[in-house]
Amino acid sequence: MSGAKIVAEQSEVDKAALHVGLGSLGLVPFSPASAWLVGNSIWPVGIAALGFAGLALLASRSETRAGKIYVGVGLVGQAICITAALSGHSWQMDSHMLFFALLAICMYLREPAVIIATAAMIAVHHLSLSVLMPQLVYPSFSLIENLERTLLHGTVVVTVAAIIWWSLRKQIATQQRAETASSQARAATAEARSALAEVEAANASTQEALEEARAAQKAADAARAAAEEETRKATEADRNARRIEAEENKRREAAEAEVLAVVSALGVALRRLSEGRLATRIEAPFPESLDALRRDFNDATTALEGAITLVDERAGSIITEVYAIEQAANDLARRTETQATTLQETTAGIAQISGHSRTTSDSAKEADGAVKLALKQVETSSEIMQSAVSSMSLIEESSGEISKIVKLIEDIAFQTNLLALNAGVEAARAGEAGRGFSVVASEVRALALRSSGAAKEIAQLISSSKDQVKDGVRRVRETGEALDGIVQAVDQIAEHVTVIDVSAREQFLGIREASQALQQLEGVTQQNAAMFEETSAVTTSLSEQATHLASAIGNFETAKGKAGRRGRPTEVTELPGPRAARRAS
Repeated sequence: MSGAKIVAEQSEVDKAALHVGLGSLGLVPFSPASAWLVGNSIWPVGIAALGFAGLALLASRSETRAGKIYVGVGLVGQAICITAALSGHSWQMDSHMLFFALLAICMYLREPAVIIATAAMIAVHHLSLSVLMPQLVYPSFSLIENLERTLLHGTVVVTVAAIIWWSLRKQIATQQRAETASSQARAATAEARSALAEVEAANASTQEALEEARAAQKAADAARAAAEEETRKATEADRNARRIEAEENKRREAAEAEVLAVVSALGVALRRLSEGRLATRIEAPFPESLDALRRDFNDATTALEGAITLVDERAGSIITEVYAIEQAANDLARRTETQATTLQETTAGIAQISGHSRTTSDSAKEADGAVKLALKQVETSSEIMQSAVSSMSLIEESSGEISKIVKLIEDIAFQTNLLALNAGVEAARAGEAGRGFSVVASEVRALALRSSGAAKEIAQLISSSKDQVKDGVRRVRETGEALDGIVQAVDQIAEHVTVIDVSAREQFLGIREASQALQQLEGVTQQNAAMFEETSAVTTSLSEQATHLASAIGNFETAKGKAGRRGRPTEVTELPGPRAARRAS
């Protein structure tokens, strides 16, 4: 390789950072344009995109490794801004392909550390924003689903970065070998030219001293021959160096073509893998030096497919188990709640019985006092009965006097009636002048008739009262005799009431102890019911999480078809394993 070509290539390498920085600047308008198209604010993403582009352009002035890393960061930052600008739009997931494209462009900087730094930046960006601000990365707000996508994208990014890093290292090593061979060829050419210059100088000296050095003719011819031989060797070395350089260029171009083909095949496979198609395999063999990558990719996807299948199966088992536990916990909670209610009712009944017993005891005491008081009252009543008999005799005599008075009232009413009748006749004779008096006479006659009727009713009542008074006297006497029997019965009742009082007190003490024991049992049962409610809530939450996990796994497609097609079972007739025996018991 000539010196001018090497200098030109070195200049091209130095300008790679500037070209990448200009590329980052060229991507700046896409962020606000994307935000404007989907209806988001253009200023935050536009300012961020300008910041990343400014970082890339400033860092492109430095030829150090750190400067190239900052250039790569500024380029990948444009993908971050575009993804954030498409927040809430269906294209946001498609914009993630830009990360892989820009990661491949970083290979142009010919610095392996740039690949590692940008891949780490992508992984940290996806992981941190999936937790803190998921809307800037994914259209979904589900933490589990976003973490699964981050795991998948991280795997793809690491795989692509590893391939690019390995290819770049190999390309740099090949270039270094070519530069070493070229340096050796240039050194040999320089030595040959130096030898040629020496030969020419010697030849000039020989020509000048030809006449004087005839004797050294053979030596000069030999030196010339040697110089020609050296010249031939130098020419041959230069020709070999050019041939080696051409072969190295061909090998480098072939290696780059192989790497591009491998990256393209891996890109297609990784894109299918990012779509959740876990049965993706790379069947076409890679070049021998890169075929290990194909085998590793196939092994990784096989392991990932097995893991997702296993998680799918385990998720189904977990859903069934958790739902069975949830049913058992709910059933046990219902039974415990029923038991607590029964105990509460029993405790209330016992308490009521205890109250009744206490009331009975108190009533027995009161009854004892009441019986004694009744005994005194019965004795008093006997005396009152005697007085009542005397009073009724007096009432009978008074009734006779009242009958006489009533008879007198009847006679007065009869006379008043006759007078009113005569007054009415006289008023009729008087004509119009006696009409008012006739009305008064009619009213007086009516009043006399009512008085006569009332007197007759009173007479009947008095007659009836006499009979009732006689019957009352007889009954009072019988009552006195009954009161004597009551006194004896009350004495016996007092004795029985005393016995009932003692028994009621003992019964009250026993019922109170039973009530206290039932209250303690009721408290324990209510605590158990509360614990079973908490257990039921936990199992319900776990069942929902397992169902969500199965739904998330359904985004993946294995060789057996779509995964995660399970939901909550509608009914579990029997608990598996030992739990079934416990439930049956």
